[in-house]
Amino acid sequence: MVSSIASRMPSSSGVRDVAPGGESLFVAPLKVEVLPGVGRFCRKGLLKELNISRVRDLAALDMGALKLIFGHRAHVIHQRALGIDPTPVYPGSAEPVIVEEMTLLRDENDDRDLLPVLYILTERCSFRLRERGLIPRKAGLLIRYSDQVEARCRLRLSPAGSPASDFYGPLKESFFKLWKRRVRLRFIRLWFRDFSAPDRQLTLFPAPSRLEEKQSVVLRALDRIREKYGEEAIRRGICCRG
Repeated sequence: MVSSIASRMPSSSGVRDVAPGGESLFVAPLKVEVLPGVGRFCRKGLLKELNISRVRDLAALDMGALKLIFGHRAHVIHQRALGIDPTPVYPGSAEPVIVEEMTLLRDENDDRDLLPVLYILTERCSFRLRERGLIPRKAGLLIRYSDQVEARCRLRLSPAGSPASDFYGPLKESFFKLWKRRVRLRFIRLWFRDFSAPDRQLTLFPAPSRLEEKQSVVLRALDRIREKYGEEAIRRGICCRG
């Protein structure tokens, strides 16, 4: 949770580090809306009426007051206000994997808000793949609903792909197949794995077309701009609602 929040915070270096044990101090001055599960209570105006605008205000409440506001989720919200995410942590894998994830600022069920998140995660993973020259054979998606129910899927990617491949199309299709409930989403995770060696890939498939070469040049230019000026320097239209 904290790493996801930190990834969305502006930083002069482009990277914001939160030292182990410093999670509580990091989240304390932030707006209370950054905590997963709090958004709908803000929309109802309950927290504003109680003059709770920062995470530290929420952390200062006793369990009795929290239960009056959040009901059975009071304990979870209290932990999050202290910088602790009680949701399950899955064991790491020895197999190399590229992972990006995002906890939404508020629970969402509108695809006009969710698809830009999926696109941003895809772009972040794609940048890391290009940076390392990796060609993934498999990808996966995990979504977590506001009631903590999770769903996941895996998909095979085109064997003729490249580090500059456009993965968003098949991921978007898989996302809609995975997202079946009418419950708001809170969290999305995307990963790529089962990488092939670029030098071996080049011997198995024909040379890239002129269009693919142009796309690769454009992507490298975008990568350089974002490395220099930050991720927000250039955004695709899908990420700019309104």
